[in-house]
Amino acid sequence: MVRRFFVCLLLCLAAGAQQLPFRIFTTQDGLVRNWVVKIYRDSKIYLWFCTVEGISLFDGGRFTNYGTRDGLPARAVADMLETRGGDYWFATAGGGLARFRPGRRDSPRFESVRLGDGLRSNTVNALLEDHEGTIWCGTDGGLFRFRPLQRALARSWWRWTRPAGLK
Repeated sequence: MVRRFFVCLLLCLAAGAQQLPFRIFTTQDGLVRNWVVKIYRDSKIYLWFCTVEGISLFDGGRFTNYGTRDGLPARAVADMLETRGGDYWFATAGGGLARFRPGRRDSPRFESVRLGDGLRSNTVNALLEDHEGTIWCGTDGGLFRFRPLQRALARSWWRWTRPAGLK
């Protein structure tokens, strides 16, 4: 009886096993760095890879890489989002936010936005756009709220910390 059980178990395992089609992409394929922090699929079905050495955009055939030479304010990128308006925002480690302008061919292709004074406020870890188009930024120095439609970038920031009610 025990023998039949193990034979049936082995047959079930063998029948359910299949080879999945995995493909590994590395720097040899054009990825800017093998250490990927975030993968994001945009509305055009392109894949964006946020890495510790910049950004890689994959169009299904090849990678296009962006870094500090293209205007990115810091090498390491932790998060990104595509707004409903079609802008791409990147969270950088130490450089604040960076807005990517996809239509621009000349340098710089990124517009840098500093959230506050100091490294902690400009180490952005997470981004979220709410239903009003406000971008929420989780940083090492607190939670910031940015309203890009007002275009007065420096005056549009709000900062919440523990004394202001953030728990």
